[in-house]
Amino acid sequence: MLKEVLAENPFGDTARWATVRAKLVQVSQKEFSARAVKDRAGLLIKQFTASERIILRKSGTEEEYSERERLLEEVKLLHSEFKNKK
Repeated sequence: MLKEVLAENPFGDTARWATVRAKLVQVSQKEFSARAVKDRAGLLIKQFTASERIILRKSGTEEEYSERERLLEEVKLLHSEFKNKK
């Protein structure tokens, strides 16, 4: 899902959530609504932001990120850019 969100950047054009949804349905063979995909992305961003603060507070150093964390960071940045443009 994160790769599709990065590829489509649906934060600027909400119609693109349907494209992300269609690709997820195709890959997973499960049904989702575009709203559910958008809500899930928002939840992942929120959880990532919270855990990122905790990690940085505990370690005080830059952590090595897994692919999921790297993708979440990129999605979070896209989301932030969109919010700042409003």
